[in-house]
Amino acid sequence: MKSRQLPSDVALLLLALAASWPLVELTSSSALVGPALAVVALVWFVGALCRFTHRAPAFIVTAQLVALAVATLGVFVAKGGSLTAASVKATAASAQEAANTSVAPLPAMLGVLVMLALAAGLVTLVVDYVGGTARMPMLTVLPVAAPFILATTALGDTLRARYFVAAAIAWALVVLAASFAEGSSLRTGLMRSLPVFAAMTAVAVLTALVLAPSVPQRATPALAEGGAQGVNNSVDFSETLDLSKSLNSRNAAPVLTYTTQATTPAPLRATTSSSYADGVWRAESSGPFTDARPNTELPNPGAEDSMPARTERMSVTLNGMRPPFVAAPAQLRAANFGSANPTFRVGTNNGVPFLSQPAPAYSVLYREYTAAARPTSNERAGVGGSVTAKDLDTATLPEAAKQRITRLNQASGAADAGTPFEQAVALQRYLRTDPSFTYSLKLAPTRSENGRELDPLSNFLETRRGYCTQFATAMVMGARQMGLPARVAIGFLPGTERSGTYEVRAADAHAWAEVYFPGMGWTRFDPTPGLRSGAPPPYAPDTPTGDSSASSSSSAPTSSTSTSSSTSSVRPSSETSTSSSTTQPAEPDSDSFPWARLLAVLGGLALVALLASVLPLAGRRKRQEVTRTASTDRERDEGAWHAMLWSLRDLGYTTPEGLSPRATAEAFTRDNPESGTTVREALERACSGMEASRYAPTTGRSQASACDRVVRAARDEASWGARVKALLVPASGRAYLTALGRRNRT
Repeated sequence: MKSRQLPSDVALLLLALAASWPLVELTSSSALVGPALAVVALVWFVGALCRFTHRAPAFIVTAQLVALAVATLGVFVAKGGSLTAASVKATAASAQEAANTSVAPLPAMLGVLVMLALAAGLVTLVVDYVGGTARMPMLTVLPVAAPFILATTALGDTLRARYFVAAAIAWALVVLAASFAEGSSLRTGLMRSLPVFAAMTAVAVLTALVLAPSVPQRATPALAEGGAQGVNNSVDFSETLDLSKSLNSRNAAPVLTYTTQATTPAPLRATTSSSYADGVWRAESSGPFTDARPNTELPNPGAEDSMPARTERMSVTLNGMRPPFVAAPAQLRAANFGSANPTFRVGTNNGVPFLSQPAPAYSVLYREYTAAARPTSNERAGVGGSVTAKDLDTATLPEAAKQRITRLNQASGAADAGTPFEQAVALQRYLRTDPSFTYSLKLAPTRSENGRELDPLSNFLETRRGYCTQFATAMVMGARQMGLPARVAIGFLPGTERSGTYEVRAADAHAWAEVYFPGMGWTRFDPTPGLRSGAPPPYAPDTPTGDSSASSSSSAPTSSTSTSSSTSSVRPSSETSTSSSTTQPAEPDSDSFPWARLLAVLGGLALVALLASVLPLAGRRKRQEVTRTASTDRERDEGAWHAMLWSLRDLGYTTPEGLSPRATAEAFTRDNPESGTTVREALERACSGMEASRYAPTTGRSQASACDRVVRAARDEASWGARVKALLVPASGRAYLTALGRRNRT
């Protein structure tokens, strides 16, 4: 029995892994994989070991709970946690905060990793209990569904087909392996599991057919009231730039998908704003504009060509932005927005492109400053060129906010920095790295001062809690107070890479600061903590790097042949693959989940299951051919004897036909010298029972159980390969089909 239990336990491990797999989608890093595997393996191993030693169910569950606690603490310590009450409490609080205020995938912080590893362990414990300890393998589908529901709800979209296929295959193996372990029902294990698997496959296919029309479409998220609003499969920008609703969106449907060879893709800018009043930034889509054509050099206000920079290419394959807005990195060199936009406008002051027609796909070349980039002058730029009076305006700030901005510049060291550029770097570094600032989508309650509520900027600087808009606003106003032209840029973070393609969602909406310097023009600074925004720009690192002259080796442009400085090669990715100049860029499939592929996989599995069941069903019919026509006890005993002989042949033993029970037993011992004592003794007892059934005046008890014991003993000593062969390609099945073919020919 122990040898029969091993396949069942291994199948349960595979099912636990398949069930826990979707949890990986809930974090933005692969750092969860190792801890989750360790927790799942330990919980499963303890359960399997306890069953092997015949422990009581209550003992098994208790032991697994202890193992789960130990494994979770091990993950906590291995990832840098400290085993103190305060540290554990703080980690739990941070995990809860991330779950409540962040949008999946969650940041790969310690609390989140421990929380998801614990969830994987709990799933394993329940799956193992239901399928192994309680011996109800078919009901394991219920706990397996839990992480799928959790992941789908958190992501706001259906999971990829591979997760469902893996779980379905693992569940089928659990049901099949459990049938192996049942002893007397072993020979009918396949017959019991295949119908259930076929039924579940049919239910899954029907459910997919019913629900497929209701699957969310791509590009429907909303960057409401300050980002983009998704309407009819598109996205546009509204008047105010409050990103809170977009950042809290749980819709995982992409707004934008693109490919790039850049090691660190740049944020995607959609618009800028220099107008701040009453705690709100307002979008500026009015002129002045410069007309531009595809594949021609675009103006970069205030930027000199000699500035150390790399040239990178980005090819957008799906665009949900509604004209006139389009998302692209800053510092554009050239762009091609498809045949629907033979010309387009570029903001004279901000370099932002504006379109007249939708661009389902497009390509751009852009410059990314290297670590060696520095202004060509330490003078502060005044109004003129691309700098407007609004870029230096702090008059709209309440007096309380002005005072707090002054203290911010002093605390950050920006007020005492040697050059304007060093002032901006110091201010960014302070907001990004000072531990007193907390990134959170949930703002702190508004405080009061002298009986009046604080304005939004003052409240942020007082509570030091906010998201990208608050951090960017603080830096812009801090820079302006020091005489540096500054504005807010609104767009998206680079998104999440999946198989070489980046996906940008509504929750990737982001705001950052742009500060103007001679020679560099409008330069990106990101004061939002790195937990959210990622790495800072290379020319403004989070830690001081010493004299910038030491980076002279980086001063030369590093364009490669794949990101050539030539602008004549820019084409939308969909148009480079077709010879027709009138073909519109192809829009990717609108389904956010490949239902057709899932249906094909499930249909294929059902077909494989049907074909694989032919020989086993034929073998069962051959073994039961005498029993089916039996009407007396003696005839039923003969049927059991006949089935036993064919079952032995299926397992590879040699058994004669047409001999008496005694002669059969003697021939079996002679022809199968490798057979063990247990099999021979069981066959001897069955032989005696059959002799009594055939020759005694009256029949005694049924011989079916005695014949079954022979088969179980033979199966126990047979190799794993012989068992699989008996299950899938039994000799009895081949004999039945051969006889059936002969009858049809005659």
